[in-house]
Amino acid sequence: MARARHEAGVASGADARDTERRVSGEALRATSPVTLVDASLRVEIDPVTGAVTRLEMPDDPHAMNWVTGPDDPWQPAGHGWGLGYVSEPLREQVLLRRWQRAVHVERTSRDEVVSRYRVAGVAVDVTRTLEDGVLRERYDLRTTSAPLDVGRLAVYVPFRTDLVAGAAGLDTHAHAHVHAAGGRSWVRAGRMSGRGDHLGLALTEGAVAGYALDGAGVLTGSAVRGDLALVVRDSMQPAGSPGAEPVVLQPGGVLTLAWAVFRHTGPDDFHRRRRTIAGSPDLVLADGATTTVGSRLVVEAPVDVPAHVRPVGAERWTPATTADDGRIVLEADAPGLVEVALGDPSAPDAVATVGFLPDLDDLVARRATFVADRQQVDEPSTPLHGALLPYDNRAGGMVRSTRADLNEGRERLGMGVLLAQAVAAGHDTLRPALERYTGFVAGYLQDPDGTVHDSSTDRTFVRLYNYPWVARLWLECFELDGSTEHLDRFLRTVRAFYARGGTHFYPIALPVLRGVEAVRRAGRTDAEAELLDLFRRHGDALLAHGTSYPTSEVPYEQSIVAPAAAVLLEVALATGDRAYADGAREHVHLLEQFDGDQPDARTHGVPIRHWDGYWFGIDPIWGDTMPHHWAAQSAWVQGLASRAWGEPERADRARATSRATLLTFFADGSASCAYSNPLSVDGVRGARWDPLANDQDWALVTALDLRELLYGREPRR
Repeated sequence: MARARHEAGVASGADARDTERRVSGEALRATSPVTLVDASLRVEIDPVTGAVTRLEMPDDPHAMNWVTGPDDPWQPAGHGWGLGYVSEPLREQVLLRRWQRAVHVERTSRDEVVSRYRVAGVAVDVTRTLEDGVLRERYDLRTTSAPLDVGRLAVYVPFRTDLVAGAAGLDTHAHAHVHAAGGRSWVRAGRMSGRGDHLGLALTEGAVAGYALDGAGVLTGSAVRGDLALVVRDSMQPAGSPGAEPVVLQPGGVLTLAWAVFRHTGPDDFHRRRRTIAGSPDLVLADGATTTVGSRLVVEAPVDVPAHVRPVGAERWTPATTADDGRIVLEADAPGLVEVALGDPSAPDAVATVGFLPDLDDLVARRATFVADRQQVDEPSTPLHGALLPYDNRAGGMVRSTRADLNEGRERLGMGVLLAQAVAAGHDTLRPALERYTGFVAGYLQDPDGTVHDSSTDRTFVRLYNYPWVARLWLECFELDGSTEHLDRFLRTVRAFYARGGTHFYPIALPVLRGVEAVRRAGRTDAEAELLDLFRRHGDALLAHGTSYPTSEVPYEQSIVAPAAAVLLEVALATGDRAYADGAREHVHLLEQFDGDQPDARTHGVPIRHWDGYWFGIDPIWGDTMPHHWAAQSAWVQGLASRAWGEPERADRARATSRATLLTFFADGSASCAYSNPLSVDGVRGARWDPLANDQDWALVTALDLRELLYGREPRR
């Protein structure tokens, strides 16, 4: 019996181990991804969540995964590609339903996989097919019991847009240019390097109200843009906005959203393929996205679909007149944004947004007067006398803050430069304000040896970004009065900048060309030789670095690429040395990858930025902030390139980008430091201007500089 029991025990142990192996095998199979593969795309789907975890091109030498997923430690699990959420409109009691764990992931054919979700009376079926190099995704949402009042509905499509790897990740990370408005919504994702094939998404069924970014915040910082979600419904938008009205989904009914994901070789190829896959109708900006009040803009539209227009923010839409040739002519009698909606404005087939601006000289006068009247400290007995501070438009007063990005130094120097430009343009009543400001800078922001301080009280932190801006202020003052003192202050500032490591720095708005031309006009041959030597050394260092950009305040950004291109192009123009102009080409190429081409004045020709609303705003919010004033540096680079390379068509691109940055100014001279593009960022409401006027005046300074660069210097009055 003992032996029998022993043999039985052995047999039982073997059976147990066999069972364990079978269970382990089933568990292994259950956690292996479900794949869809053809010659163009490889898609991996998590068998537990049903989300896409890898989206690759089989022939990609860099093996880029276009999707942010579980291998990225900062991403919440519920933000996977194809997961999402639905809820009623916000009220006292609301139930948020997230679909984030599939009840079943089933391969229904060689080319099709279905992920099914059931959560709190809602069923979501996600069908994915891969055929002829196109991944098609269809989302069908049903209520399984009671009617569902859909006030918020979004689906995550987290393209790999983070900047964590810095310049080392240019071939494996993407800029995602998002046009989320109506039935012809799309996302054009392009490798940050601009090399190789890229990926795009085009809506094919349903309509989108906007987009959200989740997972961006203080825990991730400036390097993470956030997980992109396409928002189908958002009842918290202003009345009249597309997708703002809740939809009641009855039992047996279905709400469907579908799109296609495909490869492309660049913007032109993307839009050609998008129109083929998604079909018409569409809206096309025939004359660009911005113009001045009193001028006309033309939007091309199908003649057989009604169109409506409204000023952005208005509740009522009015019918638009479409000519027989499909042209909608838009005019405005006041500055602002105007929307065009094709079809039903509540769920439009397509949406375009254009901008109307004040005359540039009038805007400069109004803004400079606003700065002098409302943003200058008038306290003769205090060290801040003459300082220029941020202004809270909501509260109607200056902001005094210990936050470095709101202090009386740093980017606020742009207000002083603008005052000097306005005085030079003939607004002599502003001269006392300028003199008070230069007195403050000379007394409290800078030492006699050229050292620039971060603020009037901080004598410890060295921020090289500040030096070129102080140098530019003294140059403007020299241009006004020809004072040797001001020119010498400029020279001491430049020397101090390079003495502290400026040769290997990527400065924003370093006045290379303007500085050399100023000392030449002054007949200072010794200073000219000194400047040319310093600037050549700087250019040589940038040539040696190539595109191996150092990490700065953000690991990789438009405003580290633009300075490299600008310094090289300005040195080329100042010296006549083509080596610097040729060396700038790779930087300009990378810079252009940041630029959007959406039919929207806020993003058309505007580079992606996604942290400025947090650091510089008074209502901090992460996520996309476009247009932003430092986008003007991209405009400046294109203007320089048009001269240095003899390519006049680049001047049009420069003007378009510069005009977009001027949307941050308003008719009364007030301004905003940031516009938040997403409908929300981690639940914080977006689609709004920050109430703070802070550092945006560099956009106006650059607009005047660009006009001078392209059309010549106007006589100083």
